[in-house]
Amino acid sequence: MYRSIGVALVLVLAPVVLSAAAEQPLPAEVTLLPLAEAIKRVQAVSPALHAAQARVAAAAGTLYQASRLPNPSLDLHEENFNPGRATRDPLDKTLDIFAVLSQPIEVGGKRAARTAAATADVEAARAGVRQIERELARETARLYFGALRSHVLARVLTNNRTGLQTLMDAPARHMPDAGAEDVELMKFRAEAVRLDTELARVRLDFTRDATALGALLGTGPVAGVRLVEPEFVDLPPGDPAELARQAVERRPEVAAAQARLERARYAFELEKARRFPDPALSAGYERTGGQDTLYTGVNVPLPFFDLNTGNIERAAAEERAAALDLEALTRQYTAETVVLLVTAQDLIGRARQVEQQLLYPAEVVRNAARSTFHKGVSDHKGGSDILQLIDAERVYAEAWREALGLKLEAHTKALEAHLAVDGEEKP
Repeated sequence: MYRSIGVALVLVLAPVVLSAAAEQPLPAEVTLLPLAEAIKRVQAVSPALHAAQARVAAAAGTLYQASRLPNPSLDLHEENFNPGRATRDPLDKTLDIFAVLSQPIEVGGKRAARTAAATADVEAARAGVRQIERELARETARLYFGALRSHVLARVLTNNRTGLQTLMDAPARHMPDAGAEDVELMKFRAEAVRLDTELARVRLDFTRDATALGALLGTGPVAGVRLVEPEFVDLPPGDPAELARQAVERRPEVAAAQARLERARYAFELEKARRFPDPALSAGYERTGGQDTLYTGVNVPLPFFDLNTGNIERAAAEERAAALDLEALTRQYTAETVVLLVTAQDLIGRARQVEQQLLYPAEVVRNAARSTFHKGVSDHKGGSDILQLIDAERVYAEAWREALGLKLEAHTKALEAHLAVDGEEKP
């Protein structure tokens, strides 16, 4: 599924400038790191993902606790105990003993509502795990493609700079006019300085992205030769609007919002159920005046002053807010997914044609300018086409720069589109 950017991409993007570099085989000790493998490794070692998984375990513990019945209580005491007596008669009729067992009984569906709310919390935590997995995939791809672009760009600029040095030597060897020689050399030197400056920037960009990628992987900076360009994977066929509608339902952010709405609904039901007091059944044993008796009873709180009105109003407002948040997220992500699918499809189509439509014409122009320049030097005409040559070199450099940027942007959008539609990365 993957191919080496050190060979295949260089041959596609810069067949003349990089021909010598592309033919160099990779060292035997170099292990390629495809994007899919990088994403898998990042997710395996990510503290953020492990923290999200721990929150799922915490929510599961809360769910278990929420489903438990209330514990009974035991009241055991005695009365008329006189510690000043020298002896103690176990049949002393003045000593009263009480043992009462009470069990609260939840009414109004409180336990079911509490359990359902905790279940929604578990679903929200699981959606959080999927969301972090997607964020890690996107961030890994961003750094990966950034480092890949800088690595290839640095290699090409280095070869361009070497080729330019060769051209700079041509006027000095063939131009008899010292003044013309100085002017032409200054033009070449100015272009050489520009290339050196750009190469320094590109190397700094690579160091930044490779170091950040290595931090995600839990290693040192990733070597550029390990990076490979993935192949394009076609997007699912179908109407973008319909695909987006189906994809939004599986999006972790929307799933989490749906879980929050479910929790708010059951929390509202729980607060309404709390208007009804929970009775406590009691049964026990009494020994008073030397007589043994059994005791039963019911304890019912009287809701005279607190009808839980404030908590009910708060829960109702939170349910409305959760419903509106879900609606807003659904609209937002539906529109974003439609745009993403259309953009990804367009970029993939353009990227597949970029070599023929952009690089080939630029290469023809550059080769013609080089041929004209070398012919002028060999004919001792003073290299009059130096500016034309430099312009052609710049046009070609910008052409493959745009081609590389287009292909990597297409890969990024394709990855995001598959994450949105399929729920998994397909780099």
